Amino acid sequence: PLKRVDLIMDALESWEDYPVEWTHIGSGDLYEHLKERAQTICTHNSNVKIRFLGKFDNKQVHTFYKENPVDVFINVSTSEGLPVSIMEAISYGVPIIATDVGGISEIVIPSYNGVLLKADLDFTDVQRALKEYIGLSVEQKECIRNQSIKLWREKFDSDTNLSNYFEKLTAM
Repeated sequence: PLKRVDLIMDALESWEDYPVEWTHIGSGDLYEHLKERAQTICTHNSNVKIRFLGKFDNKQVHTFYKENPVDVFINVSTSEGLPVSIMEAISYGVPIIATDVGGISEIVIPSYNGVLLKADLDFTDVQRALKEYIGLSVEQKECIRNQSIKLWREKFDSDTNLSNYFEKLTAM
C-alpha cells in the first residue's frame, strides 16, 4: 500500500491514447493480487501490456536496465527517503515521474530529468504525466535522458563522490 502500485494500475485500466507496456520489478504482500488485476486489465485493454518480474537483487536490476529499453520510471509512493531505485534508473538515463515526498525532490528535478507529482495524487495525475512525456519530441526525451545521467554523475555516482570527498579531506 505504501508504494501505491494500485494508482498505476488505475491509470492503465482506463488508458486509451497509445500502446503502453509497464514492467514492474518488486514484490510484496499485494503481489499476487496485483498480478491478477494486471491480467484482467490486459484482457480488457489491448493498448496495455503489464509484466510483473518479482523481486530482483541489485545485479539483476542493473542487468535489466542494460538489456531493456526503459522510457520512464514511475514511483508514486506515499513516503520515501532517497530511493535507490530512482538512483539506479537515472544512472541509465531514465526520466522519472514520482511523488514529491521525502528526498525525491533531491533526485527528480521538474523539467530537467522528470516530473514531480503532488503527494495526494490520483490516477489521472499519473495519466497526465505519462501523456505529457509521451508527447515530447525525440530531442526533448533525449535531453531529459542526458540530464538524468548528468545528475546521477554529479550527485550520486559513488566514484565521483568518493573522489570529491578524498580531495576535500586532503585539502584540510
